[in-house]
Amino acid sequence: MTCLRVLHGFIAGVLILFTVSAFAGGPLVVCYQLPTKYAGAGSVSLNYDQGILGSRTKAQADALVTEAVSMWTNVATSTVVLARGADLPVDIAASNYATFLYDFSDGLNPVIYDSDGSIIDSIFGVGAKNSVLGFAGSAWNNNGSQCQYVEGRAVINGYISVNDTTMKVVLAHEVGHLIGLDHTQLDNSQGLVTSYPSNYPLMYPIAYRSYATLHEDDTAAVSALYPDATLGSVYGQLTGSFVQVNGTPIRGANIWAKEVNTNKVFSVVSDYLIQNTGYFKLLLPPGSYTLHAEVIQTDFTAGSSIGPYSETSSGFSFQPPLYNNGVPIAPIVLGGSSPSQFVITAGCVASATFKLDGTGSVGGNCGVDNVPPSVPVGLSATPVGATQINLSWTASTDNVGVTGYKVYRGGTLVGSPTTTSYTDTGLTASTSYSYTLAACDVASNCSAQSNPVSATTIPVASSNVALASVGAVASASSTYSSAYPVAAVNNNQRTGVIWGNGGGWNDATANTQPDWVQINFNGTQTIDRVVVYTLQDNYANPIEPTDTLTFTTYGVTGFTVQGWDGSAWVTLATVSGNNLVKRTVSFAAVTTDRIRVNVTSALASYSRITEIEAWGN
Repeated sequence: MTCLRVLHGFIAGVLILFTVSAFAGGPLVVCYQLPTKYAGAGSVSLNYDQGILGSRTKAQADALVTEAVSMWTNVATSTVVLARGADLPVDIAASNYATFLYDFSDGLNPVIYDSDGSIIDSIFGVGAKNSVLGFAGSAWNNNGSQCQYVEGRAVINGYISVNDTTMKVVLAHEVGHLIGLDHTQLDNSQGLVTSYPSNYPLMYPIAYRSYATLHEDDTAAVSALYPDATLGSVYGQLTGSFVQVNGTPIRGANIWAKEVNTNKVFSVVSDYLIQNTGYFKLLLPPGSYTLHAEVIQTDFTAGSSIGPYSETSSGFSFQPPLYNNGVPIAPIVLGGSSPSQFVITAGCVASATFKLDGTGSVGGNCGVDNVPPSVPVGLSATPVGATQINLSWTASTDNVGVTGYKVYRGGTLVGSPTTTSYTDTGLTASTSYSYTLAACDVASNCSAQSNPVSATTIPVASSNVALASVGAVASASSTYSSAYPVAAVNNNQRTGVIWGNGGGWNDATANTQPDWVQINFNGTQTIDRVVVYTLQDNYANPIEPTDTLTFTTYGVTGFTVQGWDGSAWVTLATVSGNNLVKRTVSFAAVTTDRIRVNVTSALASYSRITEIEAWGN
């Protein structure tokens, strides 16, 4: 059982596990020298209770849990995802909790709202509800060569009245256990602030953190357990062994690194994978570091244990050479009185030999900048004219620094800006262009190219040259009556309002096609688009047609658009199977003085058109 203890009025949270072992300073459970975790990327679908949580409504409790788990799922360098699945089928109480809490094959990961603390009392004893805020854990399978979590569960105590920040911090601590993380020992001995608001890690065994966020050590720990593909662009690695002067491995020491400029700290326990080598591994963001070792505090045992060797007071963490007759050794720093500094760059791997007397060294490839910046994201392309597209993006990151970007249009380098924007000019109107982007650093390392984005330059200003108001004249193959005049097709009224009284054109030959409408322009025009509007189903109360408005009763289903080339009609576009009230056809620009729309098929016997537009430059 692993727990979060009470300090300074914070309320404890208890984690129930399904063995007595707890391996910390990294993964919670180690099996066959491998960390135990959920399969794949680490996805867990949580099932929320139906009830209330003390004075909080179900909605308030749901929101609180979601915010707590999001601290972990929002870590960009980790793949772990705690999503919300279907709610539990009933309100869980002391009378029925065992059905859901102890079934590890029902496909559920329950989050139970113990509104009055009765479940807590039932499990931990009468009165436990006064001090236990909640508990969480996951069950795992052991296949003989690997252990893997299968289902988790959490119980939240609503009997205790605490503010939302306190509740979220403790809940997030327990969720950290649920996904496979254990405690860390980073506190004021490494220089962390103890006064309110305190910046102790969220996974510290005592509820000391005052921020509803993760500490950098928490973020590195979950990233190490569930690494995202971007991990190498954010972290470097320090691996090594902590040993006695004669090379004998030291198991169960707290190993930590401190960035000398920011004072950020990161920790793990020596031999945390139980290999009997003193092995340790730290994920570190770029910077300059010192390396340290110290003992685990003697009160961090059992439910508050840190590392695989502090479960009991007789564990290796509390034995020689770390403790001698119960007296802890003094903290150790690599380099002794002149602490050694080593550089970490993103994506690099440093290796350390660290001895009990402070001697040793750090090697590896971290002293040379061979790491490219992160791949640019957020690339957007905005057309601002017929010949110009503006690009912008989110700044990339680099272990040393980004010095500039390379902009590619259609795979060809067109610019090398030093800021996060670029103006591409000299383009062609009404043309689509595709862009990608790479980031580069001072060492000429360049990232892979970003995902492509496309934009189309703005067309040269066009207008509807088919309008009667600009001198165009409409005629037709036939007209049903004066109530359906062909002049209605170019009067700039597209809805067909007052159909049967001048709202649009209807041919005179039932069930006989083709029928045509011709529009003679006021002189020669260059056009590249014709829009044909047909009768809406609800013609008595029509609306302004949109590009997606459909018909089923009266509309034109097939037609061709033709242009006069001076001696004959030339087909510019053909449409069949149409069901759109507004049908736009585009074609290569042509120069003509007239067009025809030939209706080849229509519903309800007749050809019906409310407007024809011809757009040209």
